[in-house]
Amino acid sequence: QRDLNDKLWAYVPAAPLTPTNKPLLSSRWVAQNWWKMTFPSAVSHAIKNGFGEVDLVYIESVYQYFWLGKIRHHRSVYRMTDHPEGYQKMGTDSVRSLIRGLALSVSEVVYTAQGLKPLVQSLQPNRHFYLPNGVQFGHFAKDQSDMPSEYKNIPGPRIVYAGSMEDWFDFNLVREAALNHPSYSFILIGPENHARQRLGGVKNIHILGPRKYEHLPPYLRHANVGIIPNNVWERPELIHYMNPLKLYQYLACGLPVVASSTRELKSLKSPALLAQDHPAFIRLLKKAVRQPENSKAAVQYAHKRDWAYAAKKLLGVLKS
Repeated sequence: QRDLNDKLWAYVPAAPLTPTNKPLLSSRWVAQNWWKMTFPSAVSHAIKNGFGEVDLVYIESVYQYFWLGKIRHHRSVYRMTDHPEGYQKMGTDSVRSLIRGLALSVSEVVYTAQGLKPLVQSLQPNRHFYLPNGVQFGHFAKDQSDMPSEYKNIPGPRIVYAGSMEDWFDFNLVREAALNHPSYSFILIGPENHARQRLGGVKNIHILGPRKYEHLPPYLRHANVGIIPNNVWERPELIHYMNPLKLYQYLACGLPVVASSTRELKSLKSPALLAQDHPAFIRLLKKAVRQPENSKAAVQYAHKRDWAYAAKKLLGVLKS
């Protein structure tokens, strides 16, 4: 796929074997060699499209380490976005070995959550620094779209969640909140299978399913509160190391935010209301609906987290 007037090229090859935490597929051999079986060849296709020599190799998945040895480059970055032990497929000896090798091979290791710093330091990379997530500010803050058609049949106040809903999503918390606030409409946007299994039948929970990124802003801007109900109580090994994109997206839309409290969210000092437990989350929802925070402050906070600023900071470090 091509975008941004052909400045961005995305390519996903087919592969018969890909690394995951399952028998045989979790082996070091698969982790190190899966890319050789891509069809058409990821490496040859990239070179054919003009990427034989680049200024920067930027890697977010440890399974993409092989690019360092296959295309000429001037600088390289490994961006760590989560703690590998928080994901079942990442908590393997082969992955740990790849992470150590990658951290030692790149020019810089950047990490998105303050809690990842000790892990990064233990890898002894050449250089490292903290670079949290950001937001495409203009996409969310300046959207003038009409109210989504689904909302016309969903009464306010509308409480919205947009994102993945896997085992780190606190389904029990959302259920409790909906039952405690029957006059609120809880709107869930994202992959819906788990949500329908766990929350189907609750009258004031509306499961809309996934929406394309370009269509997301009006769903946020025409809501009253954005929520981040992460299951920090059962999945602390994952949640405490997450820097949630949706926080900045909600704030860019001027939404009050209620979130499960995590070490990373505390360190961000954002306008979000942080709940230490389920009862506090339910109380803060009521506060956010009745006395919404200053939307101007929310937008200003998000504006300073535009991806353009993050890119400028990264390029500044790479040039130093």
